[in-house]
Order: sequence, then structure tokens, then C-alpha cells
Amino acid sequence: MSKILDELQDRGYITQVLDNATITELKKFEGSSQSITKHDDYLYEITMPVDYELGFSKVDELYDRPVEHGACTSVRFGNCAGRNYDWKYDDCVSFVLRTPHTDELYASIGIACNVSGFSREPSTLVKEFVESGKWDEEYMMLPFNTKDGINEKGVHVSLNVVPAHDIEKFTTGTNPNAPQTICSFMLSRWILDHYDTAAAAVSAMQNDLNIWAPKNAMGYETHYLISDANESYIVEFWNNEVKVIKVYGENTDIDRPYMTNFYIYGTEVDESGNIVIESTTPSGAGIERYNYITAHAAEITNSKAILSLLGEHLKYTNTYREETVPTWNSEFAGFEWEGRIYTNRDSQEDFQPILDTAYELFKTSFERGGEWWQTVHTSVYDFDAKELHIISQEQGIENVKSFSFNDIANTKLLVN
Repeated sequence: MSKILDELQDRGYITQVLDNATITELKKFEGSSQSITKHDDYLYEITMPVDYELGFSKVDELYDRPVEHGACTSVRFGNCAGRNYDWKYDDCVSFVLRTPHTDELYASIGIACNVSGFSREPSTLVKEFVESGKWDEEYMMLPFNTKDGINEKGVHVSLNVVPAHDIEKFTTGTNPNAPQTICSFMLSRWILDHYDTAAAAVSAMQNDLNIWAPKNAMGYETHYLISDANESYIVEFWNNEVKVIKVYGENTDIDRPYMTNFYIYGTEVDESGNIVIESTTPSGAGIERYNYITAHAAEITNSKAILSLLGEHLKYTNTYREETVPTWNSEFAGFEWEGRIYTNRDSQEDFQPILDTAYELFKTSFERGGEWWQTVHTSVYDFDAKELHIISQEQGIENVKSFSFNDIANTKLLVN
């Protein structure tokens, strides 16, 4: 009997165990959600329960790890929300993760991954290990490494990192008297599990949750794009205060429903809609990506257009391509290189040496073991069609994988 089945039975998630079955062998049992379905070399599908007792007990191990840089793009256009999850290239896989409905928690579908350098160094869930069919507790932790997702009520969430070391204080507790204290990196999971509208999630973040950020993330924290079919909000933490910016729906604060890796709160735009650099914090990244979205917003009308925007025009390896114009200088904001720390205020002349070096290193990156950042996944959630579309590892729009979430409320763990 496999350890995963033994552990799931001990925790009360299943009542009958199939003898002599490993994780990969379970795929032969129709309806068995403990199978791991392979969709490509770096994208798999699995259903796991959400165990908050386990998650809270492992919170320091999960999240108190160095975050070396900030990337990612999140957007909302029309009936779709999407994102690029950008991270260092490695051999870790991503999972289309389904979580079941319980008396306390909503069912959801999303993308989870345990990339090296974030949750465990190195991560266990690399391609070779996953395909071996062996068990590791990291599978049970996947729900707490959800990067984006949507629940059965149609609430979508995605997170990006921002340079909290640029502001006065890190987030140590937004509401000490709130009934629930939670780590900021766990918020995606909590939102998907508990709220039936975007507004309800935002209200809870303001009033019912005491949110803190890991100390060891090298000064990077998170901001969130939270959406449902009618509204979208960006939520940020600024000097232990929850800042809410409504970006889609009626009575918006700003009509730019997207974010990259600088704080949206307090920023200004010029007459052409581009971000005024001086209104951002110095280590804010993704400014060129943000401006690109602004320039092309009128063209982004459906899920295919969002996939093209994110999966082609904003895929992260464009940082290292000489043909990218304008150059993505702000991706190097906060970097220390050759005795200086770059900021997004530096001139093109200042950035050119580090850009030239990046261009040359990228040409031989595979020979050196993949020392670069990439878009680990592009995901687009269609609220009307109830479909999730994914591009894995920058494979291009022609290699989109699609998943229905029309019936996620009936997600099951295991057929008895």
C-alpha cells in the first residue's frame, strides 16, 4: 500500500484503500483523484485535500526562505483573469491542483508548484521524482503553494512579489486583534477556500485577518489581484496597513486591472499612460511589462488575446533577448552587480553593461545548467466558459492545455 493512501486514510480523507497501488498506478482506477496525470514534461494534474493543521504547522518551513528577486504578471480583462508565474529555471514541475469541497471549504482548481529556492532547497517535486511514483509530504503541501486559482463560487486570485525593503517597515501584523492570523504567502489558499465573492475576500483581509509576511524573504512580500465575474481588486500591504485598489467593475479607483512587481498604491501615470518611474519605489520591477499592457489594453478582448499577451509578448525570457524593445531595464532593479545596486531610476547607459552580459549569458544558459529566469506557467481563467488555459514553460500559444472547472464543486478525492 502506498504511503500517500496510508496517510490520506489516517487523516480521514478516504475510507477504503486500494492494495498494492502506487501514485502513478492509481491512474488506472477511473475517478481516482489520487492519480497523477501527466500533461507534458513539466505539467501534471492531481487532487489533494487542504489540511490547515498540517499547513500551519509547517508555515515557517514553507515560506521563511530567501526570495532573490521579483517577477510575475497578473491581469484582468473582460471575462478572464490571467497571469505569468516567473521564476528561476529548474527541473521542478507544476501541478493543475484540484481541491475538494468540504463542509468548511470551497472546492477549487489552480496551479501549484514547489520551485527550488522558495519552499525547500532543493525541491523534492522535480520531474524525475514525480514520475517515480514515490511519496513525499510535499504533495500534501501543494495546496499551500498555490500561485493562482479559482474556486467553485468563481473567486479568482493570483499573487506577485513586491520589494517591501523599499518601504518603511515589513508586514508584521495588519490587524493584531483579528480572529485569524495568517502568513501572506498562504493567502491565495485561504481566499480560494473561504470566500464567495471578491468583495468578501477583500473585506476579510481588511477586517478579519491579521496578515504577516515571512522575515527571511530578502525584503520581498506579495500583492494580490482578486477577482470574480463582476469585480477585481488589487490588495497590497504598506507599513502594516491593507491597501485596496478597485481596478475592475463599477466605481473603480483606477482603470488598470493588472499588476507586475512594483507597488500600485501611490503610483502615477503620465499623459500616455506610462508609469512615472519616480512615483514607484526604487526596486520596483516589471515597469516595462506594465507599460506594454497599458499600450495594448484595447486589443485584449478574450482568453486567446490574454494568452498571446502573456505567453508571447510578456514571457520572462524576453528580458534576455536583444530584440526586446524597449529593453526591460527594471527587471534588474534591486540587483547588485559589479559593486553597485541598480534601481529603476538608473539610465539606459547605466543598465547597458548588465543587459549586454545577460544577453551573452542567455545564449549559453543551457550549457551552464539553466542560469536564468523564465515563465514557469501562463494561466488564463475564463469566468464564462469555466475553463482554465495553461502554457507550460514558455512552450507557446500553440501548446495550450485546457481544463474545465464547470463542475469543480463535485471534485472527489477517491472512489471507494
